[in-house]
Amino acid sequence: MRIKYLALFGFALCVTPLAFAQQSSIAGSPGTGSFARFHLSGVCGQSVVRDCGHAFPAGSLCVTNPYQTSISVRTENGRYVTTIQTDAQGRFRTALRPGSYTLTPYVRTITSPEGGVGVGFPYASPVQVVVPKGRFIPMTIVYSGAGGIF
Repeated sequence: MRIKYLALFGFALCVTPLAFAQQSSIAGSPGTGSFARFHLSGVCGQSVVRDCGHAFPAGSLCVTNPYQTSISVRTENGRYVTTIQTDAQGRFRTALRPGSYTLTPYVRTITSPEGGVGVGFPYASPVQVVVPKGRFIPMTIVYSGAGGIF
C-alpha cells in the first residue's frame, strides 16, 4: 500500500513543475515564447528500499523507506547518457530526450578473499522506460532489503 502512495507522490513531483512551466513565459527573450515550446521530457520519481524480512504471508510485514542512491542512464543501444543522483529522500528528476532508456540503479558489489564477486543488498534491477515527447515519466525504483526477496 505504501508503494502506491509513494508512486502517487512521485507523480505529483513530476506533474507540478510542468504545470507551472507551461503557464510561464520567458520575458524579454525575443523569439523564445513559453517553456512549453521546449517540450521538456524525462523521468522523475523516488527510489525506495523495501524490506520484507521473512514475513509470512509474503508482504505482510514489509517496510518501505526512501533510499538515497545513484542511477545510471543508457540509451537502448547501451550508450551512456548520465548518472542521476537522488536526494536524501530518494527523489530524482532528470530531463531526457524522447526515446527508450535503461535505468540501472547502483548496486554494491562484494569481492570475497577467494576472488569471487557477489552482489550486495539492497538490490534493484535495471528498469526499461520509454520517454515520450513533452512528458516526464513518474517511476519508483524499488530496492529489495537484506531481509528478503520479492
